[in-house]
Amino acid sequence: MRHTFRVLPLLLACHVGIGTAQAPWLPATAGNMFDLRISKGFYGDDGPGLATFTVTPSLRVAVAPRVMLEAEVPVAAANEDHPFLDESVSGLRIGNPYAGVAAEIAPTVTLRAGVRVNLIPDDIDAGGATALAYGVISEFDRYEAYIPDYTTFRVTAEMGKVPAKGGFAQVRIGGTMFMAGSGGDNESLVEYGARIGLHTGTILLHGGLLGRGFLTSDGDASLADRTTHMLMVGVGGTSGRVRPKAEFRMFLDEFLRDAVTGVLAVGAEFAL
Repeated sequence: MRHTFRVLPLLLACHVGIGTAQAPWLPATAGNMFDLRISKGFYGDDGPGLATFTVTPSLRVAVAPRVMLEAEVPVAAANEDHPFLDESVSGLRIGNPYAGVAAEIAPTVTLRAGVRVNLIPDDIDAGGATALAYGVISEFDRYEAYIPDYTTFRVTAEMGKVPAKGGFAQVRIGGTMFMAGSGGDNESLVEYGARIGLHTGTILLHGGLLGRGFLTSDGDASLADRTTHMLMVGVGGTSGRVRPKAEFRMFLDEFLRDAVTGVLAVGAEFAL
């Protein structure tokens, strides 16, 4: 699985056939919320068509003071010319859904924990497999949403808080356990991130770094081989019942950046 995650962007960029709301940061505002996020990767002139993207509807509901339930259902779509057949390949596939809880355990510390259940069948067609493969790249911080045969458990701690107005800094650290469903190897990831930003009271501006790395290793794999990082910048509204937002991400790894120029995510939060 580790090898697949590392070379998948290059394989896609070379058009080799293939045969990640639980956002990294909690919303700046509290309260019940429906979130819709659309992510689109950019792969150069030879990349897939415009109809290649992911859609992630998610829900956040308060169940107790400082305790929220989170749930999401990821969907991936793809359309590209097949490298060996004189035809295009199209597919739409629902990924692995997530359910979890976010609890504020201290004034500036929030703990998040949840499970992503494997619902992707093994016998998917070429279109569905292609959609899932592009979903892995578009949703780097949660690519397990598009990986078949693995149920995953994630725990993260987010430290720091977005103020009502002013500058801020946050860090997050946690881990994800991949539980194989049919004789595969279990895997463990560490994930981490940091961001700084400015909240004007109605608009949130932020930028930072996201990273994921394998704790389980093949033995001779270097730290660089086991970790992947992305830079991110974003802007979003924090007032009103509808709060639009946008974010751009770019891989730091030159090997991946040559295949994937960047990922643009747009969407909105709807206060309930």
